[in-house]
Amino acid sequence: MIMLKKLAACLAILTLPLLAQYAPTNLSVSPSSGNGNPQPFQFSASSPLGYGDIGNFQVIFNSSLTAVNGCYMSYTPGSNSIALANDANNAWVGSGNLGSSGTLANSQCQLNLAASSFLGSGTTGVLTLTLTFKLGFLGEMNIYLATVEANTGMNNGWQQMGTFSSQLPPHDVSVSPASGTGSNQVFQFTASASAGWQDIGTFQIIFNSTLTAVNGCYLYYTPASNLLAIANDQNTAWLAGANLGNSGSMGNDQCQVNVATSSFSGSGNEGMLTLSLNFLGRFSGTQNIYLATGEANSSMNTGWQQMGAWTTAPASYQGSLDVVSCSTIAGWAENANQIDSALTVDFYVDGASAPAFSAVANQFRQDLLNAGIGTGYYAFNLVTPAALQDGNTHSVSAHYGASVIQLGGSPKSVQCGSAPLGTISVNSFPAGLMVVVDSKNSYATPFTLTDDSSHTFSVASPQTMNSPGTEYVFANWSDGGANGHTIQPGSSVTVNFTTWYQLTLAANPSAGGTFWSTCAAGVRIPRRGHPRVITCGTPLGHRSG
Repeated sequence: MIMLKKLAACLAILTLPLLAQYAPTNLSVSPSSGNGNPQPFQFSASSPLGYGDIGNFQVIFNSSLTAVNGCYMSYTPGSNSIALANDANNAWVGSGNLGSSGTLANSQCQLNLAASSFLGSGTTGVLTLTLTFKLGFLGEMNIYLATVEANTGMNNGWQQMGTFSSQLPPHDVSVSPASGTGSNQVFQFTASASAGWQDIGTFQIIFNSTLTAVNGCYLYYTPASNLLAIANDQNTAWLAGANLGNSGSMGNDQCQVNVATSSFSGSGNEGMLTLSLNFLGRFSGTQNIYLATGEANSSMNTGWQQMGAWTTAPASYQGSLDVVSCSTIAGWAENANQIDSALTVDFYVDGASAPAFSAVANQFRQDLLNAGIGTGYYAFNLVTPAALQDGNTHSVSAHYGASVIQLGGSPKSVQCGSAPLGTISVNSFPAGLMVVVDSKNSYATPFTLTDDSSHTFSVASPQTMNSPGTEYVFANWSDGGANGHTIQPGSSVTVNFTTWYQLTLAANPSAGGTFWSTCAAGVRIPRRGHPRVITCGTPLGHRSG
């Protein structure tokens, strides 16, 4: 066996003198294209001196002619021994005899020795290698072959014999239930991938009487992002996208998906998509269930396959959220089984779990009557609530009463009014003391500035209120700023003061005097002739005045 430990050494065989009558000829690899994993490959070569003159087969699977991070093997028919290079192509990871038990593997591929073999007949030798490509080595790769003469090393150099994809499209396994009748149902769609469930890139699902998404229920789910989207009735755009497990629902005029009770899970080779569906309006009759799954790292897919059929007996509700503007919210809703009754429509804002407001759909619209929708008295038209006119963008969805079923056209977005101005709220401890704004105006706390501007705040110290013998000395601001600092809109701050009490001592003329203390009671009078220290329990401070 020629132990070519580096690809440069492998390529060096190109520099050897060639003798066409002795150098083996690379005939073919089968398959030379397609996809599969695991996959047996047959490499054929011939020598004018007989297959016994083929001394070595060297094979590389990689996106380019390099053995680094590839699948590089060297086989010697004379000893029936094969070796596999490591990822760096600077050593063999191991060797073994074809037909024996066991495997050889690096990070790109695994060779099944028991399922591999060599067969020679006449001038032709056929090497069969059964390979499994690993998850990190998926995609299209070139197949390179070089064969070497047994006695002289003569060869015809590396030749690309084919291109093969180690990836397989997923397999559509099942939908459960695959048949039945009902207006709402939880469906589980199962697909599998040979490289593991993570290789399932997309689920596409259509409920319709024929294979078309127009006026059907067409859903598109991506497991990697957990994002589900639904197409509009004309299949010209996606109406909405939502992450499974979140609150709320989404839908078109044919179906609604309860996002909160839908989910995806993966285990082993299988991925399972669970969708909780409600069928709406006039989407009745037998609807075929079509499924197509796509591979995560390529454009390969299963193509559309009919997995079952479901007879929709849709809820009798139908309607539409037509307008959400800064002045009006309008649309219609009807229960076809109770054409003389008015439905209550609940409106949910920004995905909230409870409705923000409601309306009764009992107004007349001529276009509804012209369309054959009952009596035509199913419209609603209300003034847009002030809560939606705060300058922020809001999402509004309309539901049939307290159900999770949305009206068609939901949700819609609206932005009205100006954004609220930034405010600065100021308080003091104790409350009622004065704060100077921008060195100009003084305000008694608490107060709020609403002009959406920054301001400089300071306080006089000490301050008095209507309590003789009591003063308040600046201590700190709650935001840590100095006495006299700038505060930005959107802030709420408190300025803290220390309270001082005036105490008069009159034991005798020489010991008497006025002192200030931070405590109002429990003062100990010092002994005659000692410094005048005012204390109350643990000393809190003192000053003369």
